[in-house]
Amino acid sequence: MVKSGRALRGAIACALVLVSGALGIACADMLGDVVIEEGVAGPAGTLPPGGSGGPMTGVGSLERCEPGQVRCSGALVQACVRSSSDAPGWLTISDCEQPERCVADPDPRCLSRPCVAGETSCEGATPRVCNATQDGWQLLEPCLSAAHCSISPTDCAGAAPCCLEAPCQAGEMRCNQGQMQRCNATQTAWEDLELCDSADLCLAGLRSCEGTGSCACELAVCATNETRCSGNVLERCNDGRTDWEPVDVCATPELCDAGRGLGLSACQPPACAVGDHVCTPDGALLGCRIDRVDYVVQESCIGPQFCNASDGVCEPAACEPGQQRCNGAQIEECLADRTGFTSEGLATCATAALCNDSDPRNAFCEPPACGVNEFNCFGSAQLQRCNNDRTRFEPFGAPCLRPELCSAQRGRCDFCFPGRQECTPELDASRVCSVTGNSFGPETFCPLGCDGPLGQCRTCQFGSYRCNGNFIERCNDGRSFTPLNRNSDCSSATTQVSCINGQVFSNNCGANACNTGRGLCNECTGTQRVCAGGGFRQCNGGVLGPTQACGSGLSCSAGNCTCDPGTLRCVNETLQECNGSAFVRRNPCDGDLLISCASGTPDIVQCSSEDDCEDSDGLSCD
Repeated sequence: MVKSGRALRGAIACALVLVSGALGIACADMLGDVVIEEGVAGPAGTLPPGGSGGPMTGVGSLERCEPGQVRCSGALVQACVRSSSDAPGWLTISDCEQPERCVADPDPRCLSRPCVAGETSCEGATPRVCNATQDGWQLLEPCLSAAHCSISPTDCAGAAPCCLEAPCQAGEMRCNQGQMQRCNATQTAWEDLELCDSADLCLAGLRSCEGTGSCACELAVCATNETRCSGNVLERCNDGRTDWEPVDVCATPELCDAGRGLGLSACQPPACAVGDHVCTPDGALLGCRIDRVDYVVQESCIGPQFCNASDGVCEPAACEPGQQRCNGAQIEECLADRTGFTSEGLATCATAALCNDSDPRNAFCEPPACGVNEFNCFGSAQLQRCNNDRTRFEPFGAPCLRPELCSAQRGRCDFCFPGRQECTPELDASRVCSVTGNSFGPETFCPLGCDGPLGQCRTCQFGSYRCNGNFIERCNDGRSFTPLNRNSDCSSATTQVSCINGQVFSNNCGANACNTGRGLCNECTGTQRVCAGGGFRQCNGGVLGPTQACGSGLSCSAGNCTCDPGTLRCVNETLQECNGSAFVRRNPCDGDLLISCASGTPDIVQCSSEDDCEDSDGLSCD
């Protein structure tokens, strides 16, 4: 079977890549229907099975060649490649079936056939159809004249080509394959106007002129079999030369350019994948270039054994000569070749945690801090046990109820202290521990609750009050009332309790709150001030202090000393004016009017001008 131009060029590209050492798997993926069978080259001076005219099943030839050469051997397109042997040979890429259809230079390919199966045209008055083998035309019955021969499916009712009953219309235009033609004035024949580069360019020219009679072939966008790279997309001029069509998507733009540079319509397969690494015999780590064309030195390892191509890193040396470390509880030392450690002749510690390698030149075993399953209370209620690392004691279980119940000898908390009176956990009853310390005796119910520290029933409620005459007493310990030596106290931040006629009363102090130091409701809060008489009283510790007089000419309002804004007065022949809270000095001039304090009270005096007023002594204009 004749391969398409695209498959053929791809096969040759792959063959040339084989020359440069690319992977055969990538070629097999690219070649598709071109099969390269693996085989062994024959002895020097022999041909592979099948002779020189058949497909090659291996790389080997009587003739020597240079890798990269392409040739036609009869109807076969062949490329010179180097396989596993050192001697290059010819590899058959495609069979053109006819020697005259094989072209090797400049673009290796099989020439296209004279027509495409089913294609129609008129040869003078004779309609014709391309035969199934695409190597010639099948001639139909000739028409009355060339003007009666049509290849239009519309004119031929869908069965083109055909002979029309009437000849073409004078001036009518058509494309007969790539030949632009016009029906002559006598309607007897089609006259050739212009031979277009392709049938598609002819039809495009007719569409552009809309049959006006001044039609011309459209210019070709590109040359036959011309290729280009658009980024990493390899494109080739389509058969009609009207536009570019994609041939392949290359891994990188550089691989597209490399394949096209060989004159082949195929991507050059990548030499490697991004992220791939290989190691050289001397320990250099090579990484695949970003363009995937080749490898580049990424790092020089300290030795071949430290080059890790799988992870793409140079492994560090496992250790330095003389270095020691802990491997669990075992002390180890670096081998002479730095590839690992040995434990031969070195100590094993009691636990891994006791192996100390903080100094890599002198690892040693630390002594255990405690014994296996050793317990201790250390005078507290928390029982502690030696940890598995034997480095310290750690809490074991929940703390005991009290330190004296922690038993390191038994490794547990005792149930209770023998003979001691204790409260139940709910603090609603009292009980006594048995002499064995393993159980409690009968419980005694406590109506007011049980006092935990004493283990005894309470006889009064914490914080409750009672009167002793007009003095108040408070229960502080749950068992007795304490005299406060006063008749009132603060039971909360806002409530005062008092003894009146031997009875306890509660009083809500409101926003002023209850003063715990005095046991009384506060009269005031913060630095609050209230007016009193001709002055004010200020709050101090919740109590209003003594009355303080306001200054001369001021009066108290809402706890503050004030005066009427704008009020004038004379003090020692100085004019003052009230600003609302105090008297301040004022300019005696108001334009050309002088407010004089000559008489001790403000008097208005008319001056001759504003300047005379400003130049006055404040008492008279003179």
